[in-house]
Amino acid sequence: MLKLFVDDYRPAPEGWHLAKTITEAVRILSGPVYADVVSLDHDIIYREGKHSFSEETFATVARYIALMSKERLPKIVYIHTANPTGARDIEEILDGIVPTERVGDSVNFDLTAPSTYKEDLIKAEQEREKNAQEHKFEGEF
Repeated sequence: MLKLFVDDYRPAPEGWHLAKTITEAVRILSGPVYADVVSLDHDIIYREGKHSFSEETFATVARYIALMSKERLPKIVYIHTANPTGARDIEEILDGIVPTERVGDSVNFDLTAPSTYKEDLIKAEQEREKNAQEHKFEGEF
């Protein structure tokens, strides 16, 4: 099972594959191994001597996911951006196509507190996997 973490700035949680660019994310999503779970940032920060924001965003990756064939769609897309408008944009792009869930900074947007995206993402994914396992066992009886 491939877990894809799309972010140009934050490190990926343990067990997740990191894609730092739109091109890298699309290459992985279109590859031979299906991504079961994706976590998306929104803003792209590029560094040419200082932090600044690119006009491109990872919403492009959400658009690519929205166009994927049904059998290749991830089971869920987590959104870990600290940009409230960007989180809403990603949710709107994927609405009715794949479930989304906000984690970390995208839940309360409190940028004065330490980011909890890694812990939140791991906890949300463990809960999703537990629920999937419980439903699997229910079907066996």
